[in-house]
Amino acid sequence: MACLSILAGAAHAQGDGGAQKGAEQKKNPQAEQPVTPPPQPVIRSPSSEAKPAEQAPPKSKVYQPDCDSPRDHDQADLCAQRKMAKVAEDTYHLTLAQVAIGTLGLIAIIITLGFTARANKATSIAAQAAVDAVNAERAWMSPENIDITLSSNVIVDDLERGPAFMFQARWYNGGRSPAIRANIFIDIKFMPYDSEAPHFEVEILPGSGIVGPGLRSNSIRLPIYGDNYRKFLDQDLSVFVYSRIWYAITAHKDILVYTESCTEIKKNGIVTRRDGQASPNIEQRLVGPQNDAI
Repeated sequence: MACLSILAGAAHAQGDGGAQKGAEQKKNPQAEQPVTPPPQPVIRSPSSEAKPAEQAPPKSKVYQPDCDSPRDHDQADLCAQRKMAKVAEDTYHLTLAQVAIGTLGLIAIIITLGFTARANKATSIAAQAAVDAVNAERAWMSPENIDITLSSNVIVDDLERGPAFMFQARWYNGGRSPAIRANIFIDIKFMPYDSEAPHFEVEILPGSGIVGPGLRSNSIRLPIYGDNYRKFLDQDLSVFVYSRIWYAITAHKDILVYTESCTEIKKNGIVTRRDGQASPNIEQRLVGPQNDAI
C-alpha cells in the first residue's frame, strides 16, 4: 500500500508540473524552441593516431654454389650455366670491342685513301704540268698544203713523158723548238672519181733533217702523166696524196714521233683567170682515217 501511495503521489506531481508547463507555453506562445547544435566533425591529428611499428624487410641471401666442388648434380648444372653466361658476356664485350676497333680501322683506311687520292691527284697535276711544259716548247709538225705545179715535159726514168702535174707535200713547224731527225715520206694513188680514200702502207723512215720553229720543209715531187694525166683532166679519176713526217723533239731525242695526212685532189670544172685564160679548177681536201698526229 505504501508503494502504491508513492507512485500515485509521483504521478500527481508530474501531472501538476505538466499542467503548469502547458499553461506557461500558452501564456508565452513566442518562446524560443530549443535548438539542437549540429554535430561537429572530429579532427584527428596524424600524430595522435597510432602507427604500427615499421618492420625491416627480410634480407635475401644470394645463393652462391661451390663451383669448385659442387655437392650434387643440380649445383653442378647451375655452375655450368653460370660459366656459359660468363663466356657469353665476355664474348659480347669482345665482339663490341672488335666492332669498335674495326670501325676505327675503317675510318683510318678511308682517311688514308683520301690522303692517297689527294697525293695522286697532286702527282697527276704535277706530271701533267710537266708534260704541258714540254709540249708547249716542243716541235709540232703539221701539213700545210699539197703544192701542185704543171710540167710541160716531165722526165721519168730518163725518158720524156710529156705534160704532167707534179705533187709535193709541204710541212710547217708550229712549235717553239726544232724538229730533229726529220724525214718526209710521200706517195700517190689514182682512184675512180669521188672514190673513198685508200689505205697507204708505210714503214718507219727516220732521217737526219732539222726543221726550225716557224720554218717549212717539203717532200720530193711525184708526177702524174700519160693516161692518168688525161683521165684526171677529164674528171675520170681522183688523185690521193699521202704524206708522213717522222721527227724527234729536243726533250726526247731518241723517240720518233710522226704526223700523217691524206689529201684528195680532183678537177672540178674550168675557171677563168684574171688574164682571161681558162685553167682547170683543182680542189683538195683532207680525207680518210690516216690524218693523225702523235
